[in-house]
Order: sequence, then C-alpha cells, then structure tokens
Amino acid sequence: MVKLISGLAVFCVVLAAACPAMAAESPPVSDILNFDLDVPSTDPGSVGAAVATGNANVREGPGTNYGKLGKLKKGQTVAVWAIHGKWAEITWAGSRRGYVYIDYLKFE
Repeated sequence: MVKLISGLAVFCVVLAAACPAMAAESPPVSDILNFDLDVPSTDPGSVGAAVATGNANVREGPGTNYGKLGKLKKGQTVAVWAIHGKWAEITWAGSRRGYVYIDYLKFE
C-alpha cells in the first residue's frame, strides 16, 4: 500500500513537471465546477450582505492586477467582510474569500 501511494505521488510530480503549460492555461476551478452557491443570509460578514448587480470577476486581491478566482453571477448574494478603497473583501462559493469591485455590489 505504501509503495502504491509513493508511486502515485511520484507520478503526479512528474506529470506536473512535464505539463507546465497545461497548468498555466487552466481556467479557474469555479469555471470548471460552475460555482453557483450563495453565502447563507445568516452569515452576512462584518460589513453586511450584498447582491451582485451584474456578472463580476472575483480576484485574489483588491485590484485588477490580481489574478481571477472566478465570477459572481448577477443576483448572487455574498458576505462582505471589509472595504479596501473601491474593492470589497467577500466570501463567495461557500467559504472562499476574494475581492470584487464595489460598483458591482448592492448592499442589502
């Protein structure tokens, strides 16, 4: 059993090293899994709950220079934890944290 697990781990490392271009071009996991989950209204975050007013990119940090984690869909509810300039730190897709440009949010 240990040899099987060790062999599998080596295979994964070799595969990842052999295909760096494939990993770099992969879409965000949320696009693959088509996340459509709302944060429950019982968890509004420290700032409050908000609804997406249009489709919006969710980013790793507060700015367009940060990578995309996925997208909010119009009407999706999120919990807002903090405001950083024009960016809201949110919880989305269950418990994932990210940032959305505040003009795409309507606070409840």
